[in-house]
Amino acid sequence: MFQHAIAVILVMGVAGCATQPPAPPTSPPVTEPVVVAEPALAPKGRAVLTVPFDEADLATEAFGTLSSGEHVVDFFSARGDVMSNYAAVRVDNGEMQWLDLHTDEERAAGASPASGWGWVHVTVAPDDTIVGVLDWFIESSGPTLHIVTSSDGGASWVLHSEVEKPHYMALFERLELTPDAWRLTVMLDDCGGCNVPLGETTWVNAGAGWEIVAP
Repeated sequence: MFQHAIAVILVMGVAGCATQPPAPPTSPPVTEPVVVAEPALAPKGRAVLTVPFDEADLATEAFGTLSSGEHVVDFFSARGDVMSNYAAVRVDNGEMQWLDLHTDEERAAGASPASGWGWVHVTVAPDDTIVGVLDWFIESSGPTLHIVTSSDGGASWVLHSEVEKPHYMALFERLELTPDAWRLTVMLDDCGGCNVPLGETTWVNAGAGWEIVAP
């Protein structure tokens, strides 16, 4: 009888343990991804079409010369007529080409093959990337500065970014480059009562886009 009672107790204990719900699995801790700001000098944006041309077809004027790695890059302003202006480049005394900032969609929609853009600044960044700034040159300066870069000594170009000026009459003043950030400044001297503050406007790009700096 005593042995039978022990057996019953053991059976009930085992049954009780069997009916316990299994412990839920332990989920691994969730780790938030670390977002690192992309360096301002990293290639980004879209490729810029370069268009070869014969120097006999356009009047060219030297803008500047830079060395990038083993390459020598010459920059030119080129004109066909009063309604066109071209930001031209020649690498290692090779073929002359101009930069066409139109998109493929704009060209397909019938955008004029003539250009109105021209160089206002060219320089070499600390990582040997060539950086150029383009503005509009037909009738007046434009509302936007276009920043282009080349990481292969001027052989190909990328539209890195665009900066909207406070007024189209504001002109490029300077571009300061460091490994950590770019600093771009324009100057508005006069705009004929446009109700836009005169003076300098500065933006900083540390990799996440251009942000205006409070005066």
